Amino acid sequence: MAGSILSRQSQPDRLSSLIDVAIFLIIVTAVDYGASRVIDEQSLWGGVVPLLTSLALAWGLLVLRGEKWRDTGLRRPRPLWTLAVWTPVIVAVAFGILSVVRPLLEGEPNVERFAVLEGNFPLYLQIMLGVWVSGALFEELIYRGFLLTRLVHVFGSGAAGLALANLVQAGIFGTIHWYQGLTGMVLTGTVGFILGAFYFLAGRNLWPLILAHGILNSISLTRIFLFGVTGAE
Repeated sequence: MAGSILSRQSQPDRLSSLIDVAIFLIIVTAVDYGASRVIDEQSLWGGVVPLLTSLALAWGLLVLRGEKWRDTGLRRPRPLWTLAVWTPVIVAVAFGILSVVRPLLEGEPNVERFAVLEGNFPLYLQIMLGVWVSGALFEELIYRGFLLTRLVHVFGSGAAGLALANLVQAGIFGTIHWYQGLTGMVLTGTVGFILGAFYFLAGRNLWPLILAHGILNSISLTRIFLFGVTGAE
């Protein structure tokens, strides 16, 4: 089904998609490295510059190819009620899989940069708004909407191509969370893979993923606000 969905629209060819992915990775990696050299890695805003650069770059490449965000899945689900079905399913599956993966890993994710949230309600509200806009909306646009669809063009829309494209984007998504350490990268990469899988299962629509991503982030931040970094682990 996913393959037929992808084939309904005029798609960039494999070479142009590969070029887009290469440009995206080279520039974003350079910006992320540069930002890490000048911004305190414990800062809550350490990832803002790379994220905004990623969004602008993905948007620019879409425009260059004559595409819009709607073409990547930023459109109203049809029927609309399916949003209320897919969102809790994604959240539940993510929690279920993470509960299996996490005990297999050594150590905990490094979330010390969020320690300042403990008991700080004004900052909590500010960061909560930020993670819904940047973490939920922007990251889904970039990594599932833009990058995953480009990788599908590269690897093909068959079952093997979809699986490989999803695995690669999940690995990249986990890597951009390097500040959380190896455990954090594996866990976020796992979440990225789950979201990517549901991108296809939910009819290549981003809205269930955006809502589920926002809910997962909100739960994590709320635990830190209430119990601190140690209590939330």
